[in-house]
Amino acid sequence: DAEQAASVIAADLDIDHLNASLFAQLVAHVAADPATVTRVLPLTSVCRYLERIGDHVKNLAEEVIFMVKALDVRHRSLA
Repeated sequence: DAEQAASVIAADLDIDHLNASLFAQLVAHVAADPATVTRVLPLTSVCRYLERIGDHVKNLAEEVIFMVKALDVRHRSLA
C-alpha cells in the first residue's frame, strides 16, 4: 500500500527527532550524575540502533512506493 508506505516515510522524521531528544536527555543525565555513565552508555547505543532500524524501514517503504507507483521518492519529499 503506497499510502501507508508514505506515512512510514513521514514517521522517520519523528523517529530522528525522538532519537536526538533521548540522546540529549541521556547526556544530561550523565552530566548530572557521572557515576551513571556505565548504565547510560549502552542506552545511547540502543537509541541509535532503533533509529537505524527506522531508517531501514523507511528504505523498504520507498521501495514499496517504487514498486506500486513507479515513482522514486528516495531523494525528495512526498509532499
